[in-house]
Amino acid sequence: AERRLATENLLLKEELGRYKGLASLAESEGGKVLLTALRKQIAQDVETIVSALKAPDVEIRSAIAKLSANLSVYRTLTNAKENATITEEELNALLSRED
Repeated sequence: AERRLATENLLLKEELGRYKGLASLAESEGGKVLLTALRKQIAQDVETIVSALKAPDVEIRSAIAKLSANLSVYRTLTNAKENATITEEELNALLSRED
């Protein structure tokens, strides 16, 4: 049980570091530029999908995959701060169980 807690502790610390790094990126000047560009690209992706409704399935699937990828990156950056907070709470709860 102690080994499992130590492993979980390490994994949470690594996850927290990643989320904090992503949150810092999102809040930086470059991150803000990236988020703005992603929002524009997502809007363009939606327009592409709408205009491709009569296109072959392959084109529509390709456009949807591109939209999905851009949304994933956008969500990762915009949710990073909240995810860091949640992970930090989980880590603190784990540390309090170890005591």
